[in-house]
Amino acid sequence: EQGPGVCFFLEQIRLLISRGFRNFVIDLLDAEIIDTQGVGSLAAAYNFVRDTRGHIKYVFDSDEQLSAMRENHLDKVFEIFRDENSALAGF
Repeated sequence: EQGPGVCFFLEQIRLLISRGFRNFVIDLLDAEIIDTQGVGSLAAAYNFVRDTRGHIKYVFDSDEQLSAMRENHLDKVFEIFRDENSALAGF
């Protein structure tokens, strides 16, 4: 079962997609930890955006978070950046 934060995040992504937005940068610099539900919500958001032919990029700063993404091979699926400007430069 998804927690309220996960549900809110995914609802906001769906809302923005319904309003025509296709390119997203998700800034996770202030996220202290990303648990299993959080990773699942990042994957779900990725799928929602990809299905609309959009692009989604994630910004992580923490070595721990980046390591967790690598360990789960998500760095091969997600576009991951260390800062927002680098993520935005690709659009």
